[in-house]
Amino acid sequence: MPVLYPTYTPPVWLPNAHAETIFPALFRSVSLPPPERHRLELTDGDFIDYDWYPVAHQPSAPICVVSHGLEGDSKRSYVTGFTRIAQAQGYAVVAWNYRGCSGEPNRLLRFYHSGESDDLRQLLDRVVLPKQVTVYLIGISVGGNITLKYLGEEGAAVSHLIKAAATLSVPCDLSAGAHHLARSSNRLYMWRFLRSLEKKIQAKALRYPSLDTTTVKQLKTFLEFDTHYTAPIHGFPSAEVYWTKSSSKPLLHFIQVPTLILSALNDPFLPPACFPVNEATSSDVIHLHLPSKGGHVGFYQSHPKGYYWSEEHLIEFIRQYD
Repeated sequence: MPVLYPTYTPPVWLPNAHAETIFPALFRSVSLPPPERHRLELTDGDFIDYDWYPVAHQPSAPICVVSHGLEGDSKRSYVTGFTRIAQAQGYAVVAWNYRGCSGEPNRLLRFYHSGESDDLRQLLDRVVLPKQVTVYLIGISVGGNITLKYLGEEGAAVSHLIKAAATLSVPCDLSAGAHHLARSSNRLYMWRFLRSLEKKIQAKALRYPSLDTTTVKQLKTFLEFDTHYTAPIHGFPSAEVYWTKSSSKPLLHFIQVPTLILSALNDPFLPPACFPVNEATSSDVIHLHLPSKGGHVGFYQSHPKGYYWSEEHLIEFIRQYD
């Protein structure tokens, strides 16, 4: 599909990509009725928790399955913001939490990682698809990479119930994204991610004392963290192998359902390698939309109902396939 460059205009008081990124993350609040919290027991003895937002009196309503970003959860405002607009349009929502992200540590030594598509597969196969209703996949940041990787792995075998996918601010090349975030201009974001991950490692060590935490406070990049923890815990020989095997970009040409990838060209998290122009232009189903502004999971706009520009864009895309 041809690459499109839609226009998003941020307010003047968000003068750059960092402001566009930070303001929604720190100051957005979304009010929703409380969801139903459910737990899925995984086949390896672990679990994931998910929030279910049904549509009242409509058991056959289509379902949006929302995957959150790195060190996020189902309560983050970018998840609840999308949930609010989706429900207003008549969609039920399943917003799931990765292992260890629902407020309770997961059971196993392993946790989640940026390419963990099998947990999404289990959620779909055992919870969502058995409902026999139309399904749309929504992925935000790392959740977008997981969503795209799942669709690429499924290829032509993807369920006929999954009609389309829409993703936002996707680091589809994890190696390029990790090295880009290690730049000095992104030091604040890296610090926040690593301090959050550090807390999880320290908590994990209480249950698994053999887990070495002596250097976790000194780690300053994803290369260091993934070398010490993510790769060995999840069975990868190195951080680079983990990134290569977990990136969705090499699998994009296998995707068989209409899929939107929406990313801002000024996203401080994403280098050019994360804008899959060649993959989109050679595909009949991948729609790559690259507005010049928006930041990372930003796209604030003044709206009477509080909807963000990106949320309207994603909903507009999937509604074509109702």
